[in-house]
Amino acid sequence: MVEYEVGKADGSRIFMLSMYCMLSMSNSANWVSFAPISDQTSQYFGGIGNGWVNLLALIWSILYGPGSVLGIVWFQKFKLRDTLILGGSFTVCGALIRLIAVLLRDVLGGEGTFALVLLGQAVMAMGQPILVNLATAIASTWFPLEERDRTTTIATVFNPLGNAVGQILPAMIVFNGSDDDDSYKDVKGMNMLMLVLFVMALLPLLLTYFFFAK
Repeated sequence: MVEYEVGKADGSRIFMLSMYCMLSMSNSANWVSFAPISDQTSQYFGGIGNGWVNLLALIWSILYGPGSVLGIVWFQKFKLRDTLILGGSFTVCGALIRLIAVLLRDVLGGEGTFALVLLGQAVMAMGQPILVNLATAIASTWFPLEERDRTTTIATVFNPLGNAVGQILPAMIVFNGSDDDDSYKDVKGMNMLMLVLFVMALLPLLLTYFFFAK
């Protein structure tokens, strides 16, 4: 097992923990982003029904096992920073795929857009176990023994916090323009939601890439 050197400066430890927390939170927020707007999502994709909408979240559970295996293998071969970047890159790439899908909604049609969004969800799903399983590694790498339990708890809390953000944010951005129009064009704000979530994923990845200690 790889042994990491405990960080010395308090400010550095907190900064490293903060970057991890942001990566985990942004991934979790993207996971549940369609759940609070399931009706609008179904309408946006051409009336696919809530069963298919639920698949957008269920795919994360399906791919948790493969993502965990990939994360373990990667962590054993590379450093903590590289594994964080891998997990964050999955989130960013998946979010970008979703953003491209909704921007091309008129070209792809409802089914094509849904398929591409589902692909984006699957890519992000691979990153979730990689990030979630690194909470203890962050604590053991950057914090002394007496602080590790508390640090692990803090790191773990940001995943459900991201769930909360993912439940609140979509309902604030996406809405129906009118009550008597059931076309996908009546669903307003989907492009903006995908853009906001993409930026939320991109910023912590950039911070990790440039500032997380090697």
